[in-house]
Amino acid sequence: MTLAGILSSFDDNALAALANKGLLRRAQKACKEGEAEIIRLDETGAEVKASGQTVTLPITGPQTADCSCPASGICSHILMAVITLRDLPAEAGSAGATPPVLSSRQMLLEISEAELRKFAGSDYDQALVLAGSAERNDEEENLAVSFATPEAQVTFVSGQPLKAALYKGPGTRKRLVITAAAIAVRFQAGISSKLDTDKAPSETGPEAEMLIAICEAIETAIGQVFHGSASLASERFLDLAISARVQSAPRLTSQLMTLSAFADWADKGDIRFDDSRFLSNLSQAYALSKALTVRPNDPVLCGTARRSYDPAPAISLWALGAGRWATAAGARGLTLHLLNPENGEFLSAVIARGAGQDPFFTAREAFAGPIWGLPSVETLTGTQVHFAQPFLSVDHQLSTSGKARAEVRGNLQASDVADSSHLIQRWDELHGSLRARAGTGMARAASPLPSLVLPERVDEARFDDLNQLYHWPVRDAAGATLHLSAPPSRLSRLKTLPQQFPGALALLITTTLTADGPTHEPVSILIRKGNGVEAIDLHFTTAPAGNTLSKARAGFAKQVRRISGTVNTTQGAGFGQLALAGLAEHCRQPQIDALEILAQRAEAQNLILISDALHQVCCERRADRILKASYLCSEASTMSL
Repeated sequence: MTLAGILSSFDDNALAALANKGLLRRAQKACKEGEAEIIRLDETGAEVKASGQTVTLPITGPQTADCSCPASGICSHILMAVITLRDLPAEAGSAGATPPVLSSRQMLLEISEAELRKFAGSDYDQALVLAGSAERNDEEENLAVSFATPEAQVTFVSGQPLKAALYKGPGTRKRLVITAAAIAVRFQAGISSKLDTDKAPSETGPEAEMLIAICEAIETAIGQVFHGSASLASERFLDLAISARVQSAPRLTSQLMTLSAFADWADKGDIRFDDSRFLSNLSQAYALSKALTVRPNDPVLCGTARRSYDPAPAISLWALGAGRWATAAGARGLTLHLLNPENGEFLSAVIARGAGQDPFFTAREAFAGPIWGLPSVETLTGTQVHFAQPFLSVDHQLSTSGKARAEVRGNLQASDVADSSHLIQRWDELHGSLRARAGTGMARAASPLPSLVLPERVDEARFDDLNQLYHWPVRDAAGATLHLSAPPSRLSRLKTLPQQFPGALALLITTTLTADGPTHEPVSILIRKGNGVEAIDLHFTTAPAGNTLSKARAGFAKQVRRISGTVNTTQGAGFGQLALAGLAEHCRQPQIDALEILAQRAEAQNLILISDALHQVCCERRADRILKASYLCSEASTMSL
């Protein structure tokens, strides 16, 4: 292929992937100002004078270009040369017609599995597991695939072979991540690969030797992360997370992926790293690993989607809303939340796929697809659903298998929702309900807890840079405040959330409990429609504009905030958070006196287990004792709603 043919595939997105957006903008500006001049262009390559520097572009493309400037790697001068040559008229850039360029997608689909395995080498099996967590971004010609853990991006350029893929991420993981990205693209097109039989995940939980290895890695990570070798911990956790032997325990897999990300942030000095949160997550994974050694097949501990469903008596439920979700390990799905109006118990129905399963499955398609013999989940929300013969699991999940059937018995009535004793209007009642339903320790439900609430008002959102979340302060009838949260990807559907209250009948939220405190996420709004109810699923539908008064109030609140610069602050950390911070400092440098004081304070507050654990850490600075104390402090923080 000619150099002109190769460069024609390097659009601006590919050039940004080759270097970065800042360098690209600088190069584009310099090109417009005429700072680039072609010196030579022939069948062997090209030379370009760019801002006083000489760039040599061989026939192999910009990845192997050379510049006379002292900068290493791809500099702005190389980008200037590529832009100048790429944008030449066709007759000036090539003596003959440029042959058609094979698209990056087509190139990946035409590669045989044998070729892919040869490229990946020993990384193939781990790449196959990692592919389940890939996120694709299809451009016009080039495919971009990103990963959260490890934090990396691969861009496949049209006309370029697999080995020439543009990569940003940990240097030691380049081959692994490029292979995983290629597998993800192929899988989306229906081309699947399989692990070797002896490496495939078992139907039971992780083996004892694997759990021992995970515990050892967690203990070692304390010294690595707090004393300057965090990259070793990051790589070890990632290796364990994408091991086929751990895939039978999705809950543990997700925790290991999270730990890998935390260690990577620590290694980079990223603002997202918080030592107390890391220690909390470390202790949670340690406790889960220990619990799995005793009960390796417990579905709650494993977090497996495989459940046993038994026949149950007939039941009528309110279908309140559905939300999409995805795990760090690559599983994704849709959860429909239903309320039993008789006793206030929430039941759920999950349509999901594990990492690497069913490439054509999406939560949106599940939302629009049939369930229980009814047209769709979408048409089900906001209705009264009757099950003559439901099938239930022990954790209150309804079977969605073909044998389960339901019938809709009309829309919900506005008066029934407004008068329901299960509609929570005060946040102290919400906290009490969550405490009663959450459970404790490893038995605590890993899934978010749904609640039907009625806010008095919702204030405008503010952005949390550290956690990359939008927060909406929500007030109850007594003036108490909690915060609803959602990622930036959901902002467009939630912009008018403050305009809904007062006015709407209710809001369905889900609450996830962590050591950082509860995170409340909006799922659906119930709005009065005549005498009935319209349920708006906020994961799939944009919240409508509110009434005139609420819109005016929201606009006024936004103006006041912009002028005054006021920022809503979260509640102060409790004793559990304070003790976690002390333990984190102890991991960096012994803090015996400070921990003794914390132990005395814990005893004074009747937190005897925490007090004893802190005393044990003071007596001997062992990793397992630090993790035990951290776990107890984390639990205290989690349950102090």
